[in-house]
Amino acid sequence: MNHLGVDGEGNLYWIDTKILTARKEFKLSWFQGTLASITAISALIAAIAAGVSAYTDWQSLSNEPMQKASASNQSKDKAK
Repeated sequence: MNHLGVDGEGNLYWIDTKILTARKEFKLSWFQGTLASITAISALIAAIAAGVSAYTDWQSLSNEPMQKASASNQSKDKAK
């Protein structure tokens, strides 16, 4: 481990002279790309649905005390 170093630009060196690089490129077939796109779109739709569900739950919880107070005021008004 004493032979590894990093310069100011973030490049990794071995024994202060030889730069270490790792390049690995890949290409998806059209079928894999299509499946990856469908998966990404499905995940996006699920995230939006979860957000909407959480928002509606939060709204219904925050409105409950107001609705109960409003209902009790209406029943008091009817009793008069």
